[in-house]
Amino acid sequence: CYWDFGDGDNSIEQSPKHKFIKSGEYNVTLTVINKAGKSTVNTTVYGPPVANFHADITSGETPLKVNFTSNSTGNPTQYFWIFETQEGKDWHSFHPVNAKHTFKEPGVYTITLVVINDAGHNFSTKPNYITVYSNETDNDNKIIF
Repeated sequence: CYWDFGDGDNSIEQSPKHKFIKSGEYNVTLTVINKAGKSTVNTTVYGPPVANFHADITSGETPLKVNFTSNSTGNPTQYFWIFETQEGKDWHSFHPVNAKHTFKEPGVYTITLVVINDAGHNFSTKPNYITVYSNETDNDNKIIF
């Protein structure tokens, strides 16, 4: 047996234990040679994810429909979106990675994305990221402030 852990370390043990110092993606290769020949198996090991996201629009009138796109790395398997106002939090869990949310009330919203995989979790918070204005008008179609 020959193990190549993809981080510069290797082993000839049959069942080695290995700890990755830095998070990231590693291509781990196991090569076995016997009388029948040589066989190689590759797998990818992921470190903890890193959360990141953006919105297609960050301000507008109610109801404001916003598409959120996760740019997270590290192969997350779960995504939790938190839409927070001064009054409280609105939690949403979405699969796949991208979310759609309609903001029905005027206000300023802080958005957080929490991502999780088998190696850990991470979050990204964007304070005051979405601003929603009232679209109320009077009978003359003038905006009321």
